[in-house]
Amino acid sequence: MNDFLSSNLVHEALRNLTNARPNNSGWSSFNAPCCQHRGHSRDTRKRGGFKLDGETVIYNCFNCQMKAGWTPGDWLSGNMEKVLSWAGMSADALRDLKFNVGMVKHRMEHGSAVLLPDGLQSVMTWVEAGEHDPRLIGIATFLQSFDPPYDLRQFYWTPDDNGIALDTYVVALMGDMDAPKGWTAFPCLDPEQPHRTHKGVTPEPEDEEPTQDEIDKLRAYVFGDDEY
Repeated sequence: MNDFLSSNLVHEALRNLTNARPNNSGWSSFNAPCCQHRGHSRDTRKRGGFKLDGETVIYNCFNCQMKAGWTPGDWLSGNMEKVLSWAGMSADALRDLKFNVGMVKHRMEHGSAVLLPDGLQSVMTWVEAGEHDPRLIGIATFLQSFDPPYDLRQFYWTPDDNGIALDTYVVALMGDMDAPKGWTAFPCLDPEQPHRTHKGVTPEPEDEEPTQDEIDKLRAYVFGDDEY
């Protein structure tokens, strides 16, 4: 299993997309990719910035004032998905990142024993049984597309939709099949479906707009007072 908790996945993704490196205040500045999508002119003054604040990566545009963030244990917010996409992340790479983000969330959650979805078995169990269901093949192919590939014994699938289209999801367990403490399902075959867990549908976090005081302070950190 990949070690998700050794770094902030979204921060690393932003670094790789922008090649930006932090200044003395910790902000990495680059031409903000969001402005032209929000009714503003294209940024050419490196007014986009991101930094780590503890375990949280935060993004701010000091031109159009877009704000996004991600903390390990949360799903990606809509704003962060937009920033990554506008910065050049492909749809496939974004899908993979969202899956890894979901695995971080899964590994950080705790809970008591729960009921498993009907028909659930490990992906490897289905493959070794000779199952040729195209949904299973799609999920196995998805898991094997990572570098290094995921262990098919550690992820699960069911051909039973369980009334919630769960047959299009790959499932990760907390605990084991005999005494599961929880499960998380990622919609890798139909990204329009919501994330699901043993507790139900997990809503995506909302992004709060920055206050003017926050914007002024961040501008001072990144650009200095003489920039504005």
